[in-house]
Amino acid sequence: MDNTLTNAVTIAIVGFSLVFLCLVVFAVIISILNKTDRYFTSRKKQKLEKAKAVQNNQIEIDSNIDADVIPIVAAATYSAFGEKIRIRKINFVNPKTNENTDWSKFARTSAISTHNIRRRGK
Repeated sequence: MDNTLTNAVTIAIVGFSLVFLCLVVFAVIISILNKTDRYFTSRKKQKLEKAKAVQNNQIEIDSNIDADVIPIVAAATYSAFGEKIRIRKINFVNPKTNENTDWSKFARTSAISTHNIRRRGK
């Protein structure tokens, strides 16, 4: 009888621990799914807010763009296309930086011109 009681207690402890372990695994899976759901709903909400801002003609102006540039670009697009166009983004192709000044351009052209190879003959 002592052996049967020991086996019963062992089976009960193993069974309860397996059930508890499975519950912990399910709790972790549910919390991961909850966090991913919150992440995707927040991204969706941000996209909707951005779409509403564009729809209401609210413009996000980057801090690097002067306030005078936007009407100039709008007037240029209107004169080029002849109809109203919504400008969503302005990208500067060649921004003025320290590497792109007139002096640096002159230095580059003079360096390139000294490296030209001239053909002889023909």
